[in-house]
Amino acid sequence: MKLSRILLFGIAVFSTALLIQLIHPHNGLQITKRLSLYFPEAKEVFVPGGQSERERLLAILREDLLSDSISSARNKIDSARLLFIRDSIRNYQLSIHYPNNDKSILYRFFNALEKSGANKKPIHIVHYGDSQIEGDRITVYIRQTLQEKFGGKGPGWLPVQPLAYPRSIILKNSDNWKSYYFYNKGDSTINHRLFGHMGLFSRFTPYPDSTVQDSTIHHAWVSYKSSSRSHVSTRTFKDVRIFYGKNTKPVTVELVHKDSVLLTKILEPAITPRVLRHTFRNYINEITIRFSGNNSPDVYGISLDDTQGVMVDNVALRGDSGASFTSLEDDSYKKAFGEFTIPLFILQFGGNAVPYAKTEERIKGYGRNFKRNIQYLKRLEPDAAVIVIGPSDMSVLEGTNWITYPQLEEVRDALKAAAHEAGAAYWDLYEAMGGKGSMKEWVNANPPLAIKDYVHFTDKGALKASQLFTEALLKDYRQYKQQKEKPDPSVKKKPNEISK
Repeated sequence: MKLSRILLFGIAVFSTALLIQLIHPHNGLQITKRLSLYFPEAKEVFVPGGQSERERLLAILREDLLSDSISSARNKIDSARLLFIRDSIRNYQLSIHYPNNDKSILYRFFNALEKSGANKKPIHIVHYGDSQIEGDRITVYIRQTLQEKFGGKGPGWLPVQPLAYPRSIILKNSDNWKSYYFYNKGDSTINHRLFGHMGLFSRFTPYPDSTVQDSTIHHAWVSYKSSSRSHVSTRTFKDVRIFYGKNTKPVTVELVHKDSVLLTKILEPAITPRVLRHTFRNYINEITIRFSGNNSPDVYGISLDDTQGVMVDNVALRGDSGASFTSLEDDSYKKAFGEFTIPLFILQFGGNAVPYAKTEERIKGYGRNFKRNIQYLKRLEPDAAVIVIGPSDMSVLEGTNWITYPQLEEVRDALKAAAHEAGAAYWDLYEAMGGKGSMKEWVNANPPLAIKDYVHFTDKGALKASQLFTEALLKDYRQYKQQKEKPDPSVKKKPNEISK
């Protein structure tokens, strides 16, 4: 064959490949649930190592730890060895990590899970986090799974006027509510740090001013109704609690169900947090709470629960790094914590520290402060275990490319060390996603698993992250059960119990 024809053939092949690359979807063509067709970019062919790293991240998105293209390229022995290594690494990445590998720190929680239905007394798992969990994201799947397995109904703790409205329930309110958040340090009308167990309170009259005498009776309402978007267990409840305080005058409260007033109570003046509780005989799927009075109380939140089983509460503290619990007054938490049995706190933080903790000293300082906050919660609730969920992968724009924040892994390491030093477990969301560079792939996935701020998940991404965490938690629960059910070798069987 003439050299010219060989050259023309090569050019034709190269041009065809270039055309396919241009029109081929960035994430490949999904043929089946486990098989996709991917055409590499030029840089992945000519730059060593690029393809294997991207393939690893795409495999995580497909929940396929060993892609077909890799296994077919190696013999069976090498494939099995690679699969074992990758499975081991992936299992480690997805596991909950314990201080000194001591899984017993969750045993009291696991025991409470088992007894939550039989004891006719519900337990509350409180999920505190930053904006990554706003609107019940991530929490919703944890709640759904645990209520299916251990019983329980209701969405748990809810604010009157949230920054992000929850997916678990339809929340509406009158337009005269104003909310005050724990980070409102610049608000001169707030001269205290009593913001309640959810880090905010809401009022339907202006904040009290001793120089103003207002005799007007004000009216306000908030309603909660089941949502078709929520899981069936979340749609009904029977136990209603209203957390309030700092009302200088009596306030009338009415509980209304489908236009029928089922309860009327007077909230007497109170300085410290109080609770009004009412338990219905039967489950209901909606409630309207009416307030009327000359001066609004600080309403710290509403709790819609069951009288047995598991409740999982979503408390999103936008902008927080998990180091603000100690900045509030103890009374912010004591009343609410005292009302419930809380065997577990989930603290999902770190993302808000990543962009700013740029020096070694600031990262260490953040770790020390976070440790103090874990210890503070454990002092308030000594019987509760703590699981820390670290930051996800987060990307920053460098030139035209989105890359992982350079200091993210150092912040993650400081957070993990702080958790273990405080006796808490740690689950690594960053590694579960795939580690460095994974956020870019989550954004580019089809459908997208993260939005284009390269920080926050989409609903589907939040669901995936929540599934990974919940499975890790239940895996350790199953191991706990197996260990508990093992016969004690030190206890000898009686003669008639010896197996033949």
